[in-house]
Formats: sequence, C-alpha cells, structure tokens
Amino acid sequence: MNKKFRILFNVLSIVFLSILCLFYGYRLLYYYKIEHPKNVKAEIKLYEKLVSTQGIEGMNYGLQKDGDEYYYAAGSNDNYLYYLGRMWRIVGIDKDGNIKLITDEVQTILPYNINDKFDESDINTWLNINDNEYSGIFEKSLKGTVNIVKQNDNVSSLLTKKEYERLGKNSFVIDNNNFWIVDEESNKILYVNNKGEIKEDNEDYDTYAVKPTIVISNQILYTSGNGTIDNPYIIDNSVKEKITDAYVGEYLNYGGYTFRIIDVNDISVKVALDGYIDTNEYSYSKYDNTFSIREGIGYYLNNEFYNSLANNNYIVDSKYYTGSYSYNDNYSYLNTYLDEVDAKVGLYKIGDFFITSYNEYSTLTPSEASKQTIYVINKNRKLFADLIDSAYRVRPVLSLATDLFIIEGNGTKEKPFEIGR
Repeated sequence: MNKKFRILFNVLSIVFLSILCLFYGYRLLYYYKIEHPKNVKAEIKLYEKLVSTQGIEGMNYGLQKDGDEYYYAAGSNDNYLYYLGRMWRIVGIDKDGNIKLITDEVQTILPYNINDKFDESDINTWLNINDNEYSGIFEKSLKGTVNIVKQNDNVSSLLTKKEYERLGKNSFVIDNNNFWIVDEESNKILYVNNKGEIKEDNEDYDTYAVKPTIVISNQILYTSGNGTIDNPYIIDNSVKEKITDAYVGEYLNYGGYTFRIIDVNDISVKVALDGYIDTNEYSYSKYDNTFSIREGIGYYLNNEFYNSLANNNYIVDSKYYTGSYSYNDNYSYLNTYLDEVDAKVGLYKIGDFFITSYNEYSTLTPSEASKQTIYVINKNRKLFADLIDSAYRVRPVLSLATDLFIIEGNGTKEKPFEIGR
C-alpha cells in the first residue's frame, strides 16, 4: 500500500468514525432526554393552592370550609396576597373557585352622602366607572385587568354584612378607623367601628374608611409565596419597564425622597410623598383657603421645594383640583373637581388614594362654610376643617412625566422603583 493510499484511508476512517460517534451520540442524548425528562414545575391554580392549605376545622385561624365554599377565619395570618400594587387579604373562595379579596390598607375616606343605598352612593361612584367623568377612581387604578369577576355588575364593592359576620368579630379586616360595609340583602350601607361592631349610620356627613373588595378568577395561577405578610402569595411577576407600567400603590424614589403612586394616566403619573418634607410645620395661607402658587404653602412647594429636587425636569405641570367639600354639596368628593389650579407641586385632596396613611397634615380642599378654613387630616387620621393659619406638616403631591423608565426595584416600600430617562 503506497503512502498516498494510506493517508486517504486514514482520513476516510477518521471521517467515518466521527460520523458514527455523532450519530450514536445524538441517539444516546435523544433517548436519555426521553427517559429522564427535566423536572418541569407543574402549573397550579391559586384556588387549588389555597384549598391545599386548609386549616384545622373549627379553629379561629386558617382556611375553613363552609358548605361548598371556603373562608378565612378571624385570626388568620396566612391570607396575604400582593397584587396590582397593593397588599390584599383573601376573604374566601366561592363554589366556583373564584377568590374574594379585600384591601389590607384603607384606600381613601368618604361619606356615603344623602342616599344610604350602596348603588346610589358616592362610595360606589368612587369605586366603579359610570357616566360621570370622575367616577371609577378605584376601578381605573386596576388598569382593566381581565382577571376580575364582577360582583353584581360591579368591578369592585364592599365587604358584605354576611361575609363580615362569617369571618367573626375582631377579624383580620378590622381597622383602627370605622370602615364601610354593605348589607347584601337591603343594599344599605353600614359600617364597622374599631371595636368590630356593625353600626348603622344616620348622618350623611360622617366620613369613614373605604376598603374595596374584588373577586379574582379561578383561572389565576399561583406563582410563589406562602400567604404570610413577609412572603405573601404572588400571582403576577411581570416586569415593568416604563413608569406608566406601574400601579397605584407602588413606591418609587425621586429627588432624595420616597413617593407613592396615587394616579397613572396618559398625561402623567401622580405621586405623593411617603411621609412629610421635614419636621417643620407650615400654615396653609394668610389670606384665604384657595390654593395659590403665589403665596403660602403653594408658593413654598412650587419654589423652594421644587428647586431643591434633583432632576426637577421630570416634573410636569398638572391640574390640582380645589373644589370645596361642604354640606351644601352633600359632602361629595365629585365637587372637589369643580375648581382647579395649574401647578408643578400640590397637595392631597379629598378622595385621593392613601390619604390617611399619615396624619396631621394639610390638604388643598377648602371648606365652603368659611374662606378661613381648610380640610386637614388630624391626629386621629380623620377629616377636620381647621383655620388656614394653623400649622401643619406637609405632604407634597407632584406629577411625573410619562417618558420615564424604571431602572431597578420592584415597586414595594422595601425596594422602590428607581427611575430615569
């Protein structure tokens, strides 16, 4: 065998052996994957996850069975769910597997007005969209999620009397403030006081806490969490890229402060300071209760405070509604939209989200009874009309541009969004 033939033979042998190794190597890997599939996490629906954690029957905590439904007993501490920018408490599961939620935190404070029927109240108007331009404040904040099951044609409602009584007195829904519920049989608005007692209100101007309820679909998948306050159930891990992707209730850092989102729309993202600007107290005005950027607290906010903020070009001019809140207008939050002022920085108004998260600060909602009074949130986190020259702490509200991006953070108070261009 000559040299050239040997070289050719060796090359062909190497090629043949390589092809043989590749062929059988591929077949080995192929059949190995069939016999040893990856451990793919099976999808589980949230209601199935919850039912699997059913508590001991008859105890005052944990998920309890009631006929073909479930509910969380009064002392439960494993029913927290973080969703749509807020912390919720799971109330129960209906016979179809749909899940009832109530906000863990007060969303706003309102009276029910002249008519004590829920459907005709300002509370229902604030919760659900109707023909009024300023209706559905709460529903709009949910951004039209398709995972909500309507309650009597409403996206949102209040806890019913029956649901409250089933949970048991002194349950996890009790708040330090009185809060509204609804009698499902009479459609009448009632309230629960801070002792857990159900009361009927006879005054159309009493302003109590609003803790909305929603029902989420039985098709929602469980993602993570064990239901505790430190590790709540999670059903949405979507990544937010723009500030307009954020939800009402989420937090962001800006200008050296932490703010909380109270409105997201096509024009701006309105945020309120999570706390106060500093330890100083300021009087609203020397003249009258009309918010002005030319004097009083309005001047301070739109000059000294505004100029102190890094990247204040992120702020856009916005409308701040200054309509009055009074007996003559049935103490309706809708009346606050009848007047407005353009400013870069404003204050809270009646009907805004999370207005009672802090206390002893001024709003920009005037009283019609006197030009010398303005509504404040007092030390008990209730509305109070005080003199305009009284000193109160300040919680600025400002509107951020919609072209800002979320750089990092998850929007919780512990990890607020970091924003930039």
